[in-house]
Amino acid sequence: MLTFVSVVFINLRINRADDVPRIWDTLFIILSRPIFIFGFSLGAYAIILGVHPLASIASHDFWVPWSRLTYGMFLSVEVFILFRNYNVDRGQWA
Repeated sequence: MLTFVSVVFINLRINRADDVPRIWDTLFIILSRPIFIFGFSLGAYAIILGVHPLASIASHDFWVPWSRLTYGMFLSVEVFILFRNYNVDRGQWA
């Protein structure tokens, strides 16, 4: 949580001001995302290990059908896309 707060409050002035030196702007661009991802990873790691209060919510049986549905769609969506692409007269180009 401290990393999220540091990203917000330390870089707040850099985001709002136009007269900030370029070095602070560059440091913000370089460091804000890695600090945020590091803090998010620590929080997710605590939930996975079960030492965070959200671990009981995340491991509730309510999520089992939703996770199975999501994983099933992840596995089957490519089959449906290929089926559609093979049944059109002209190919689809990106």
